[in-house]
Amino acid sequence: KIALLGLREHIFSQNQGTMADFAGTSEHVFGTLIQRVMSLQMVRLHYGHPDIMDKVYMMHQGGLSSATEGINLNEDIFAGMNLMLRGHEIGFKEYMQVGKARDM
Repeated sequence: KIALLGLREHIFSQNQGTMADFAGTSEHVFGTLIQRVMSLQMVRLHYGHPDIMDKVYMMHQGGLSSATEGINLNEDIFAGMNLMLRGHEIGFKEYMQVGKARDM
């Protein structure tokens, strides 16, 4: 069962200048190409903003927070690792996208 679905991002503030174009392009490379390769190798965990989680499943497993703040500092990675260790899959689809803006 897929408990986490990753989507690509569309940076709609990318055309607002040179710096915005650079930031948008680097975000596009990470959000599509790198995420695709990580997904094919089954090492993609949880990236953050464009991911959709199964809320009911996560609530039944105790939520996203970790028990120790010193060991598990990044809740995104911890959520993905928790899902994989419990036998669930993390998918990534590029035919849907989520809009995002960057301040420049």
